[in-house]
Amino acid sequence: YLACFGDVSSLVKAMLEKTGDPLLRDTFSTARWLRVAPKNAPWRPTVLRHLANAMQKEQFTLGLSARILTAMAVSGETNMGTFFRQFLQSEMGNILYLAILGCGLVRDHKAVNDLGLLIENSSSRVGQAACLALAAIGDKPAHDTVLTALLQGSEPVRNTAAAILALDPERLYETVRKE
Repeated sequence: YLACFGDVSSLVKAMLEKTGDPLLRDTFSTARWLRVAPKNAPWRPTVLRHLANAMQKEQFTLGLSARILTAMAVSGETNMGTFFRQFLQSEMGNILYLAILGCGLVRDHKAVNDLGLLIENSSSRVGQAACLALAAIGDKPAHDTVLTALLQGSEPVRNTAAAILALDPERLYETVRKE
């Protein structure tokens, strides 16, 4: 309640400075406040910066990093797509994987071309994540890219693309009928 109507900057600072909690409970508490706080709250950039730095730490498990990514994606910030797109060039496997899923989670239409290129990645996990992100974006170019993956991707990517397309039988029927 206080985060909606008051300045919690000092409380946020104290919570983010705490160390020793492997589950980052205080960090996630402040991240939940982002959804309801005013966009011009002075403490918002501090929390987002802290989350961005935490997501890039290699010592965190994939699950914990995914929770951080989700907290950022649902924060209500309009530029999260740009943030996730920056990490599509990452050499670190988990960061790349999470960035792909983040683009899908925020439905970043500008990432469709980059995700299409990542379908051909040597890691099938990355290609599958790109298919899932494209399905979440859901516009015509994303759908066409998933169709291309179905026809030209590796076996795991083709299986993922087929499962995605099977979830929307009307759109699949229209696509097959046109072809």
